[in-house]
Amino acid sequence: MKGTILLIEDEKLMRVTLEDAMKSEGYEVLSFESGMEALKALRGNPVDIVVTDVRLPDTDGFEILREIVSENRQAQVI
Repeated sequence: MKGTILLIEDEKLMRVTLEDAMKSEGYEVLSFESGMEALKALRGNPVDIVVTDVRLPDTDGFEILREIVSENRQAQVI
């Protein structure tokens, strides 16, 4: 396993497509359509990379970034 990616994308087709591509490259993927669900999962799971949509129905990608920075996580955000 190459690492763990937290994927946040509210559009189902895009989320499933990205998740499949990342898994085929050997990554473990935690996939969410809601930013708040993803933040809850992020608190309990170490991840290497966060791939997030900027516009989400319940928050935005910048809030996800602020949360990661405030917790001094080492994850890279895309």
